[in-house]
Amino acid sequence: MGTASRFRVSGVAGYDSRMTVTPPPPPNVRSSLGLRRISGFLLLAVALVALAVFSVHESRPASAEHGGVTILSADLTVSILNGCNNVSEGGECSSTSVLTDDDFTHGGVTYEITVLAAASNQLLLRLNKTIPANLKSDLTLYIDAIPFAAADAVSSTRANTNDTLTWSNTGVSWSVGQKVDVWLRAPAFAGVELFGGDLDASDSHSAPTLVVAEGGSATFQVKLTQAPTANVTVSVARGQIRCAGCGGNWHDDVNAGTVSPASLTFTASNWSSGQTVTVTGVADDDGVHEHFQALVRVSSVASGADSDDPFRSPKASLGVYVTVTDGADDGSQHGGL
Repeated sequence: MGTASRFRVSGVAGYDSRMTVTPPPPPNVRSSLGLRRISGFLLLAVALVALAVFSVHESRPASAEHGGVTILSADLTVSILNGCNNVSEGGECSSTSVLTDDDFTHGGVTYEITVLAAASNQLLLRLNKTIPANLKSDLTLYIDAIPFAAADAVSSTRANTNDTLTWSNTGVSWSVGQKVDVWLRAPAFAGVELFGGDLDASDSHSAPTLVVAEGGSATFQVKLTQAPTANVTVSVARGQIRCAGCGGNWHDDVNAGTVSPASLTFTASNWSSGQTVTVTGVADDDGVHEHFQALVRVSSVASGADSDDPFRSPKASLGVYVTVTDGADDGSQHGGL
């Protein structure tokens, strides 16, 4: 039988001699099945390649979904200068064929990228002017969605004081002609800075904290981060603090204290001078420490402000985590901040 070589044995060899013969499919069916298999593999391969290309060229920093704003988004075509550099012809950062966008604004000041290069396991970013402390603390550079915080870079001087940031041991390497996604991001604009008084801002990774006793008071200062083009009103209010995992020992009470004044007014002449906010603990008889949040945000800007004044549309508010202490609480009745 011509099909004898194509069979499978039903049962256990040596105990069941019955065989089920499986004849081969006709030639046209075999061709169809083969084409379908090949087509399926091709479709899968094409889909995977497309996904990879999309993932590389449409990658976005993860933090884009978790607050902060993009202040520059560009594509870099790596030149023979290991990136781009305005001092050499053919690879200038100012050329849109090399870097599609080279300027950004932060704190009302416009900056331009003059060098962006990776070499000898180092990453270097140079701007056309001094990089001030507030920009260095805010800025994060993303190379193909890999973040490099400016605060972690070493500052140095070339044409202007502290105009250069260098990250060492980055592992970043690229080749001439390669396209690289370049992003600069900064925290969402709040327009206000909280400082001084009884504020504890020692942990840079969390909101500042303030401790006040029931019946007592504590203070902190508020100022704007840049000069406004018209008068700015800043509101101060109370909000809840949600503590996941604190259980029954967490006492969240927005009525545990008061904040005053309810609003502050800043002008082009006093924007950089701190104004005082007073937090007062409310006495009660519950015998526990309590928590709430003092929320500070830009609530309005007077008419006449420039159309590009960022105080027209602030993106975030700032909070102070307040603990109102009760002398009868030995610490076992609350979750600390």
